[in-house]
Amino acid sequence: MLNTDYAAYLVADINPDLINLYQVICEDTRGFLDTARLLFSTANTAEGYYHLRQSFNRDKSNRTQSAAMFLYLNRHGYNGLCRYNKQGIFNVPYGKYTSPYFPEQEIHFFAEKAKRATFLCCDFEETLALVCPDDVVYCDPPYYPASDTANFTQYHTQGFDKFDQYRLVTAAGKAARDGAQVVVSHTHIAHDVG
Repeated sequence: MLNTDYAAYLVADINPDLINLYQVICEDTRGFLDTARLLFSTANTAEGYYHLRQSFNRDKSNRTQSAAMFLYLNRHGYNGLCRYNKQGIFNVPYGKYTSPYFPEQEIHFFAEKAKRATFLCCDFEETLALVCPDDVVYCDPPYYPASDTANFTQYHTQGFDKFDQYRLVTAAGKAARDGAQVVVSHTHIAHDVG
């Protein structure tokens, strides 16, 4: 979305924390930045990280606080990972960075661009069912693991397996046949989507 210029965007993801982050940035950019900036300036220790991770997993009733913690955890966590266990607990360990970058300019840019966006938290099949002819669709699924030891697809509680890869290619193929322009960034399943 950020590198294109269309009149409108539909941005969807199955991760409710990510969609909440996007929505909060759009709805209250200043409040979000103030909350996130405070976290970045006061909690850059292992103890601070694990305390915020525990708070994030326990209570998400304050949407702005939750969104700010999600950004903090992603910037301070190991290798910038976003990972959950099967119970939906964010479980990335502390990354030990000396001064993680606070993306204030990027957040302002996103907030401005997102005025043309609708954000949905749903499965890709639901999203692709909304596609109209002449829409441009970009899908960025978790990469299919190259080996058993590189098997990480837990960006959400349910993961993303070979069957999900097949479902994505099938749904993307239908959208393409219905007149949309579809790009899938990576998939292991060979399938004619045209």
